[in-house]
Amino acid sequence: LCRLLPVAVMASGRSEAPAEDGQTVITMMSFHVPGGEQAADVTFYERLEQFRAEHPDWVIEHEFVPHDNYDDVMTTRIAARDLPDVYPAKSDSYQILDENGLIGPITEFVQGDAEFFSNYTAGAMDDFLWNDQIWGMPWNANPNHIVYYNSEILAEAGWDEFPTTMDDFLEALADIRDAGYIPLVMGNRGRWLAPSLIFNTMVYRYTDADYFTSVFNDTGATFLDPPFIDAAELLLDMVELGAFNEDMNSIDNLQQREVYYSGEAAMFVEGGWALAPLIETAPADIRSATRLAVFPAIEGNEEYANIVAGGGGWGATVNGQVSDDRMDDVMYFLKWMYGPEYAAE
Repeated sequence: LCRLLPVAVMASGRSEAPAEDGQTVITMMSFHVPGGEQAADVTFYERLEQFRAEHPDWVIEHEFVPHDNYDDVMTTRIAARDLPDVYPAKSDSYQILDENGLIGPITEFVQGDAEFFSNYTAGAMDDFLWNDQIWGMPWNANPNHIVYYNSEILAEAGWDEFPTTMDDFLEALADIRDAGYIPLVMGNRGRWLAPSLIFNTMVYRYTDADYFTSVFNDTGATFLDPPFIDAAELLLDMVELGAFNEDMNSIDNLQQREVYYSGEAAMFVEGGWALAPLIETAPADIRSATRLAVFPAIEGNEEYANIVAGGGGWGATVNGQVSDDRMDDVMYFLKWMYGPEYAAE
C-alpha cells in the first residue's frame, strides 16, 4: 500500500522530485501504518490509492515513519532542512518550523474556500492556530483519554462499579494489585502516552482548559501553578502504590493492549482510536468484560469531573519551501485527502 520513492532534496530544503512532462509530483511523510487496524490508517491508504487512481498524471511519493520514531526523525530532518511537501506536525512545533522556513500558513486556502471550510465544526482548527494563522489540516479529532477496564477483574478485586472519586480509584488500584493483576498497564516507550493520555487529564481534574490555554499563550499560568503540581503528586502516588507495570517505559501502546487482552491487567488508557482494534482483535471474553470510563473526580473539584484531554493533535502541514506556483496543487491534494469524504469514510 505504501510506495516510497527516492526524493532529491535541494539545498533550499524544499523537497523536489524529478517529474516527467505533464506530471504533478507531491512528496509527503506520515505515520499512518500500512495495513494498520485504526480507522485513520485504513482510511488514509484507501484515500491515497483512490487519489492515485483518479489522478493518473499525479505522482504522490509517500514515506512512512513509525509514530514513536517520528519526533526523532523530525528533529534530524529539521536540522538538515530535509522535509517533504506535506508532513504531520503539532502546534508546539510551529514556531521553530516557521523560523526555519519549513512550514507555511494555509489560512487563505482553508478559510478562503467557504464551501470547504463550512464542513468543519466551530473550534476544529483551534489546535492548528499560531500567530493568527492556520498551519495544519486536521484529519481527525479524538478524546485522548479513555479508561478501558475489565469489569470482571474489578469485581474480583471487590469493586462492582468503577470508582466515582479519585480516593476510591486509588484504593481500587491497590486492591487490584493485591489480587495479582497489573492495575493499569502502560506502554510509554515513545514517551507520549503518559503525558498526553494520562497526565493531561489528571491536570484537568484540578482545573479547566483555560489553564492550558493560558500556559500556551504565555498569559499568566505556568507549570509551577497548583493544578500542575497537584497532578504531578497524584501521578507519583499512583506510581508508588504500584499502579503500573514495571516495564512501562519499555513497551508501546500496542503492546500494552496485548497485556490487557491477555487478562494480566485490569485496565489501560488510550484515546478513542483504540476502541475499534479492541472490538476487532481482543479475545471474546475480554471484549465482553470491557467497559469504558474516565479518571474520576477529585473531592471538592467535581465540576471538572468530565473534562478530558483531546482534540485534533496532529495536522497535515505544508513545507514553507513549496513555491507559489505549486501551492495550489499541494492544497488541492491536501483538501482532497483530508476533506469531508475522509471523515465520512
